[in-house]
Amino acid sequence: SVWDAIVLHGIEALPSGAVVNSGLHLHRLTATNALRTGYGMTTDPALKLRILLQAAAFVRAFPVDSKDWTPFKTDQLQPAVVQAPPSASAVFDLLGTGHVSSAEERVAPSTPLDRSTRLNAARLLLTWLDAAPISERSARRAAYRIIAAKNVGRKARNAHVYKFAYAIFSEVDRVGESLKNRLLATSALHANGSQSADIPTWVEMNEALDKLDV
Repeated sequence: SVWDAIVLHGIEALPSGAVVNSGLHLHRLTATNALRTGYGMTTDPALKLRILLQAAAFVRAFPVDSKDWTPFKTDQLQPAVVQAPPSASAVFDLLGTGHVSSAEERVAPSTPLDRSTRLNAARLLLTWLDAAPISERSARRAAYRIIAAKNVGRKARNAHVYKFAYAIFSEVDRVGESLKNRLLATSALHANGSQSADIPTWVEMNEALDKLDV
């Protein structure tokens, strides 16, 4: 669909020189996600058309520096070639201590991750999704839980990490069947490694819950 094309275009700016530390470029996806939600909430055909056209225009509002950009197509993302299907959590082990830096860290991010590492993580997640010995829908739900509870919830150093992951989650149920696993796999493009430090609020929250025996 036209919406699917806009969503994919919004994601495809990320695997570039801007893949790390770029809140700017992921606005392509998060803005599209918000506009698509608004599109689904109205029954007015004229308003629907205007929202769709606005999304098509807005996704181009954040140009990518061509010298840093390497063409990437979400619908052509291929699984990683591995001897045995990985676990979903192994994707974030691959990212190690790497993280999407917060604004104050952008001048000297502690563990920058290059484009190829993040693309490999996305391919590894796609391998797991395609090979999971459960239904595709159940596999996607399992991936949601891992990303939300073990990665985004614990590791997000800024709002962009939350917004990107949850925009992906909501779009997966909207795109065509052939795109679902590939789209979900791209959540690894803007995620933090499993070995990066938990954020202070996550630690404090769990300490409080432990005292309440929850």
